Amino acid sequence: MKCVSLFSGCGGLDQGLEQAGFTIVLAVDNWKRAGESYAANRPVTPFYCGSVTDLTVPLMRRLSKGETARSIDLLAGGPPCPPYSKSRFYRKTKPRGLEDAVGQETLAGYLKVLRMLKPGAFLLENVAGMAYKVQDQALKLVQATAEELGYSHVWRVINAASYGVPQIRERFFMVGCAKERLSFPRTRTAAATRGAA
Repeated sequence: MKCVSLFSGCGGLDQGLEQAGFTIVLAVDNWKRAGESYAANRPVTPFYCGSVTDLTVPLMRRLSKGETARSIDLLAGGPPCPPYSKSRFYRKTKPRGLEDAVGQETLAGYLKVLRMLKPGAFLLENVAGMAYKVQDQALKLVQATAEELGYSHVWRVINAASYGVPQIRERFFMVGCAKERLSFPRTRTAAATRGAA
């Protein structure tokens, strides 16, 4: 299964995707240090150090050595989270969500690549704040784009500890699929409770 990774950082999400069976055919981030770290850990994975807004189909095809000319199974990424974080409730001088230029540009960039590649599925990850009512505009934009492109989608705020990860970390996940309806797997707590009954 082939995946294009956006906002890749040093490759944390990509490592999990690789463990799940995906091959990252192109990783993208605009932070040079992240690219250096990524290259040290995944030297064979093509990495584009630049803005997601600069991506075009020919550029992605060249960078991925032709892989994006073929069917991409998954587009994955977590746009920068500050516009959706709790800190914006306390730092009143900073804009929230799509009112933040970075928030608007990066989310629009993710959706632009989704339109260009039309992968079999997509995964969007962010802080739990993306599910807050005050972020409706961003969430509704992603949902509307997914529906327009024919993806069924589900979203949830997930605590990593509920799936056996030794860390209390809540994150927002939206997953969309072009061919089937999806649901999130049961948490370990739910599975254990069901087994005990």
